Amino acid sequence: MEKQLITLAVAVAGFYGIDPALFTRLIYAESRFDPAAVSPSGCVGLGQINLDAWPLAEWKVQNGDATDPLANLMQAGHIMRWLLEGYGHCDEAALWYGKPPLDAVAAYTLGHGATDNLVIAAAKDRRNWLDDLDEPVRDYVEYVAAGKNSARWGDWNYEEALE
Repeated sequence: MEKQLITLAVAVAGFYGIDPALFTRLIYAESRFDPAAVSPSGCVGLGQINLDAWPLAEWKVQNGDATDPLANLMQAGHIMRWLLEGYGHCDEAALWYGKPPLDAVAAYTLGHGATDNLVIAAAKDRRNWLDDLDEPVRDYVEYVAAGKNSARWGDWNYEEALE
């Protein structure tokens, strides 16, 4: 089942123009590809969608099942694409220079308002905003955004998982 879900996540990444390695790491970190996953804060499904933050989610309106793999992945892809665009990771310059989408990934887990506040406060003091993150969140951001080997998630990647 996991291989089918990984293949589906890769297809959704392609649909939204997201790096499939980034998107599959995001889903792995969020749910370990468990469609029935529910976090302590109530986020659901493969992409751990917060129903309160995204009350008009397409899949919620059309399907009503927050754990439906395709619908949940489509919503996660929609959110990540929106965040990548908002933080400037979908323009040609960002792709050319290989700017890792640390801020967009942080916004996926913390919320874009909290991430904006961190980045702005750090810029005022000329420090790296990543240093202001708790260690588990920084580990998550660096793993998902850049594939950094993580004590929590190891060096999991979709290509090896599909072999």
